[in-house]
Amino acid sequence: MSTVSKLRNSVLVFAACMTASGVSLAQNELDLYTTAVRQSRISDRSAWMARFLKEHPQSDLREDALEVLVWDAMESGQRDQSRQYAQELRQIDPHNALAMAVVAETRAETTGRADKKAAAQAFEIAKAGIQVYPQMHRPEGMREGEFILLQRQVVAVLDGEAGLGYLADKDYEAARRYLHEAVAIRPQDPRYLYGLSLALLDGKDAMQQEGYLYLARTVNLTQGTPAGQQIANYAQKRFEKQGGTTASWNEYLAAATTPGMPRRAPATQPEAPIVAKNVPPTRPGVQPQSEPRETNPEEIPQPTFKREYVARTSPVSMGILIQTEHLTKENRRQILDALTDMIRHLRNDDEVFIMAYGKSLQFEQDLTGNPKLLEEAMEQIKAESGTALLDAVGFAAGHLERIATNKNRLLLVISDGRNTPSKDNPLTLSQKLNTVRVDCIGLDVDGDSGRRQLESLAAYSGGQVSFASDTRQLRTAAVQMAEAIGIEFPD
Repeated sequence: MSTVSKLRNSVLVFAACMTASGVSLAQNELDLYTTAVRQSRISDRSAWMARFLKEHPQSDLREDALEVLVWDAMESGQRDQSRQYAQELRQIDPHNALAMAVVAETRAETTGRADKKAAAQAFEIAKAGIQVYPQMHRPEGMREGEFILLQRQVVAVLDGEAGLGYLADKDYEAARRYLHEAVAIRPQDPRYLYGLSLALLDGKDAMQQEGYLYLARTVNLTQGTPAGQQIANYAQKRFEKQGGTTASWNEYLAAATTPGMPRRAPATQPEAPIVAKNVPPTRPGVQPQSEPRETNPEEIPQPTFKREYVARTSPVSMGILIQTEHLTKENRRQILDALTDMIRHLRNDDEVFIMAYGKSLQFEQDLTGNPKLLEEAMEQIKAESGTALLDAVGFAAGHLERIATNKNRLLLVISDGRNTPSKDNPLTLSQKLNTVRVDCIGLDVDGDSGRRQLESLAAYSGGQVSFASDTRQLRTAAVQMAEAIGIEFPD
């Protein structure tokens, strides 16, 4: 059964349940909703879903339609539309976690910057959203993989806005917990990174080393912008005021781009963060010597951050990186078939390259949208032992960064997470991951170290990770990841 058929059938099953409950849905209403929700491009789905709401304003699927529209607007960076749909959604359900996340974020970023009352309202909405988040439901017809991404973004926003609210209230311990969770999902979000750095540097039990690493990362991310200049000046001035040197601060700026973000999957009720063991140099240069003090709020710049949105379902430039050790006689066919099915359903503007690794790299096919060339390349992969994971990831991510034609850049890694000593230093690797998202499928992962390695790669780049103990589970994971970027995957 095709994905489209599955979506239609799911809506029809839903309609049958609604009818059994005394609620009727007209056939043309179902047809229009089904047509809308199955669109793979955000712009098309939004247009069809808006038409559905216009023609059926009292539909029992109205809340589902609004949730899809809110999510699509979030993904495409249309902040005003996202806020508008979220407000409509809250009129139907005041405790809708998705709508609460959007309202809290936009209120904090706009009126909340100059209005303490609005900022306090955003904080309260975020805290309330965290409480109702477990009741989130998947909009009818939305693919499971996409809904997982939606949930992660809702968690990130609610935790992030709650963390910033606790920071404003000078509850630094709570701010650290929530902002750590937000940054784990949104490692490139300067608002949350900046807030986390301040929470770590101020208050009792200040964590100077980690705080300055996050502050330096914020400087790196915002470089070349007005906000970046403000923060860069403030960060270096603060560092040197506490006894650090210019040379030492430059070492922080270098170390700050190294993967080492929290490696656990984020939770709605966050716990203390766990930092990956491969965190960058633990003593970059000379540490500030003076005791930390609580900073005067007037000294802290509050710049306006501008973020560039690249929708996950926009045309993708993707690298597929396979650990060849798993291409054994028993499971080679199933693994290649799962990936080949994905390749056969690429969209017009998608492009993919194929790379394999063991002891060495096998570059089978460069970026192309030609399914035949990609399938032939898959068949040419030779199995060999070896676990040069980070070298392979570094090369593949760097290649995507250099030649990809799409801004949506994804590296899909199939590996057991083991890694031989890397030739690439951590700084070089992390620089290649700044513009490339890494999704990982852990196959036959044995032990915590392999899981942590894959979780760290995914979390640092804003990607996702799934684990499979057999080829059937691998296919399921591949289906979810393909659908999350808008590629319809066959059964």
